[in-house]
Amino acid sequence: MRTMFSRLLTFLSPPVFDDEENTRIAKFLHFIILTVFTIAMLTALTDSLAGVLTTAYVLGAGISPLGIAYWLLRRGHVTVASYIVVVSMIAAITVLLSVGQGIHDIGLMDYVLLLIVSSYVLRQRGIVVVTGLIILSVALVVFGEIFHFLPVKVSPGYFLPRPADFFIVSLTIVIGAIAISMMANTLASALEKTRHSESRWRSLVDHAPDIIIDVDAKGEILFVNRPSLDLPKLYTGKSIFDSLLPENRDLARQILARVLGGADTTLELQAYNSQGELRWYSFRVGPIRQRDGRISGAVIIATNIQNQKNAEIELKASKEALQLRAEQLAMLYEMGKSVASLQTLDKLLEVILAQMRTVLPLDVFVVSLHDETSGMLSFPLIYEDGKLWNEPPSLLMPDCQTDIVIRTGKPLLTNHASDEYDNWEQIGDKEKNAESIMITPLLVGQRVIGAISAQNYRPGMYNGDMLALLSGAANQIGVAIENARLFEQLQKELAERKRVEVEIRDLNASLEERVRARTEELENTSKELSAFTYTVSHDLRAPLRAINGFSHIALDDYGAKLPGPVQENLVRIQENARQLGRLIDDLLAFTRIGRHPLRKMRVNLTDVAQHAFDEVTRDQDLRRIEFTLYPLPVVLADPMLLEQVFYNLFSNAIKF
Repeated sequence: MRTMFSRLLTFLSPPVFDDEENTRIAKFLHFIILTVFTIAMLTALTDSLAGVLTTAYVLGAGISPLGIAYWLLRRGHVTVASYIVVVSMIAAITVLLSVGQGIHDIGLMDYVLLLIVSSYVLRQRGIVVVTGLIILSVALVVFGEIFHFLPVKVSPGYFLPRPADFFIVSLTIVIGAIAISMMANTLASALEKTRHSESRWRSLVDHAPDIIIDVDAKGEILFVNRPSLDLPKLYTGKSIFDSLLPENRDLARQILARVLGGADTTLELQAYNSQGELRWYSFRVGPIRQRDGRISGAVIIATNIQNQKNAEIELKASKEALQLRAEQLAMLYEMGKSVASLQTLDKLLEVILAQMRTVLPLDVFVVSLHDETSGMLSFPLIYEDGKLWNEPPSLLMPDCQTDIVIRTGKPLLTNHASDEYDNWEQIGDKEKNAESIMITPLLVGQRVIGAISAQNYRPGMYNGDMLALLSGAANQIGVAIENARLFEQLQKELAERKRVEVEIRDLNASLEERVRARTEELENTSKELSAFTYTVSHDLRAPLRAINGFSHIALDDYGAKLPGPVQENLVRIQENARQLGRLIDDLLAFTRIGRHPLRKMRVNLTDVAQHAFDEVTRDQDLRRIEFTLYPLPVVLADPMLLEQVFYNLFSNAIKF
C-alpha cells in the first residue's frame, strides 16, 4: 500500500530536468494539466447529474490530448507537450464558442488568457503559431455563425444558469491567475537574476585590475569600469584616441576598423599616466556583437605592463651582462691558455694586447713594471691610437694615480679625467688626453710588480664590470709577466752557467794537461832518482862491507892488543856501518817500490806488524822499548809493501 502511494505521489509530482527553463515550464504545464483535468472531471460530473451529457462528451474528448501531453512531459518532451496543451485548449475553446453564443460569447476572452499562457510556455515562435491558430479559430466561429454551419445558440433560453458554469468560470479565473502569478514570479526572478548578475558583473568589472572600456564604432567611450588613476583621460563621452600619443592614433584607428570587421587583436602602446609619466600598456581589443550578430562597437582591456617592460629591460640587461661576462670569462680562459704556453715577454705582451682589444673599447693600453729597489717605472708595452710607442724607464712620480694604485694595490676607474691630468704620467702621444681611464695593479701573490691601464678618449666608456674584467686579466698577466721575466732570467743564468761550464771544462783540460805533463816530468825525475839511488846504494855496499869486515878483523885479531878507546871506536864503526847498511837497504827497498808490481792478497795485519817490529828491533835493546800489539783485521793488500809501511813506522818511532 505504501509503495503504491509512493508511486502515485511520484506520478503526481512535477518533473525536474537539468535545464532550469525546461523545469520551470514543465512545472507550469504539470499544474495546468492537473488543474484542467480536475475541473473538467467536476464539470462533467455536475452536468451528468443535471442530465446534460454533451459537456461530458466534449470534455472527455478534450482531456485525452492532455493525458498524452502529460505522458510526454514526464519524459522530457517539454516543447511538444506545450504545443499539445495549447492546441487542445484552443480546440476546446473553439468548440465551446461553436455550441454557445459564438462570437458574442464571453468565453471569447479565453483566447486572451491562452495567449498569456502561450507566452509563458512557448517562446516567440510559439506565440506566433498560437496567434495564427486563434485567428483561424475565431474565423471559423464567425463564418460558421454567418453561414449557419455551426450550431451557435444565440437565444437566451438556451443559456440558463447551470452549476457547471461556476466551474468553467472558476477554471478561467484560476488558470489566468496562475499564469499571471507565474509570469510575475518569472519576471521578478528574471529581474532579480538580472540585477544580481549585473551586480556581480559590476563588482567584477569595478574590481578588475585592468581598465575595461566600451567604445562605439567611432571610438567614443560608452563605459569605463572605474575612474582611471592610470589613464586620467579615459572617461565616458571622451574619444579613446585622445588618451593616446599623437603618433599612435592612426594605428589605433586602423586597429578599431579591423576589430569592427570581426577580428580580435592585441597591441602594446605608450600613454601618459596621472603623474605625467610615460608608461607601457597592453590593449586587448575585441568586437561587441548584438543578438542579431551585428558589431556595434569594441571592448578594450588596458593593462599596465610597465613592470613587465621593466622586467624585460632588466632581463635583457641581465642577459647582455651574462653574455658579456661569458665572453669575458672565455677571453680570460683563452688568455690563460695563451700566456701559459708563452715564455718570452714580448710575445706575451702581444697576445695580451690582442685579447684585451676584443673585449674593451681601447684607445690606449699601457703595461708598466715597477722596480722596488730603484723606484723606476719601465714600460714594456705602450699602445695608443693604433700603434706601439717606446718610452724609456722613468722614476715613478709620487702621488700620481699609478703610484697610488701600486702603493695601495687597489684598482682605479674614472670616466671624466680632464680635471685630473696633472696626476697622470704623460707617456705615448702627449698631444691627446684620455677621458675614461682604468688602472689595476699587477699582482704576484701579495706583491705588486706594476700596473696595467686601459684608456679611451671619450668619457663614460667604462664601468665596474669592465674594471673587474681588467682586474681579472691583471691577475693572469701579472703571473705571466713574472713567469716570463723569471724564464728570461733563467735563460740568462743558464747561458751564464753554460759559459762558466765551458770555461771550467777548458780550465780542467788545461789543468789536466799540465798535471799530465807535470806527472810525466815527476815520473821521469822519479825514475832518474830511483836509478841514481839504486846506483849509489849499490856502489856504497862494497866500501861499507869493507869497513864492516876490516873492523871485525881488527877487533877479532887485534882487539886484545888495542887500547880501550880504540876498541870502542871500532865498535862504534861497526854499529854505524850496520845502520848505514840498513839505510842502504831502505833506499833499495824504496827504489823497488816503484818497479815492483802490486800483488793483492788477503793479509793478516797482526802477523805483518809483528814481523816488521821483529825486523826493526833485531839489534835493538828491547828494554827501553814498550810495544803493545792489539789484534788487527785481515785486509786485501800487497804484503811486502804493507810490511814496508809498518817497518818505516816502527823504525821512525824507535829513532825519534
